[in-house]
Amino acid sequence: MSEKIFFGRHTERITDPITGEVIKPESAEYKGVTPSGVEKGKEKVKDLINIIDEAPAGAVVFLGGSSEEERTRSTMEIFGASAADHYKNDSNILVISSVDKEGEKFLDFARNIALENPDKKIIVTRPLFLKEFSLRPKFRECGTGEHTQLSRNINEEGGNTDTEGMRAFMNRPGLAQEEAERQIKGINRLRDLVREVAPNRYSIIGFTSHGWILDSLASYLANRGEAGKEGYEKTGGKMFEEAETGKITISGDGIIFSFRGVDYEVPHNILENK
Repeated sequence: MSEKIFFGRHTERITDPITGEVIKPESAEYKGVTPSGVEKGKEKVKDLINIIDEAPAGAVVFLGGSSEEERTRSTMEIFGASAADHYKNDSNILVISSVDKEGEKFLDFARNIALENPDKKIIVTRPLFLKEFSLRPKFRECGTGEHTQLSRNINEEGGNTDTEGMRAFMNRPGLAQEEAERQIKGINRLRDLVREVAPNRYSIIGFTSHGWILDSLASYLANRGEAGKEGYEKTGGKMFEEAETGKITISGDGIIFSFRGVDYEVPHNILENK
């Protein structure tokens, strides 16, 4: 059964990444992100729309993974709302979100919609907090959200800049590998959930996360399961940009990771939980 995985970093945040101080205006509609960040997210949803357009009839799209941070959840909601607006006049595509059915039985509601519409594409937007996509507890304190000592050390080694901070991160043996494998667990949790909602349907899952850990995942996928500086250089040697996206395609022909205009062949065992 074919699958695609669409993922991206949160869009422009309102706080300083080092100090946590609010330094930019907040969008009136989406918490934790700026008005320009909303526009950036809407622009990036074109990547998702291309994936949906290429999918066969009956495909199920689940935009369902985020960290607990407002900015990741809001970014996923921007993607979902923009897709809904794009397809609002398409009778072959149904779009449902958490506002359509509140409560614990939302997934039952989505499952029934899928059963009743086997030939239609269905887009489900329901951002769920998955710990595998979180900066906590390794990089942020669970209670306060402040940087952990590890984060502070990495930032200081990098002179509190994204470019040098990422190099300091990738130079720590095993750290990127651990973070990449943690996200694989999160991806597989989402895959399993979609199989419960719509078994035997072509599926597309989406999630949003953070810099550092997404860069770990990209380096892991680009370098055949070995995360770190070698894979990081293969993907361009720069940090995931705000709202930047990547794609994994799983088919009978193999697994392909598509990022920044380059396709990387990925071994089948890469998507196994470690």
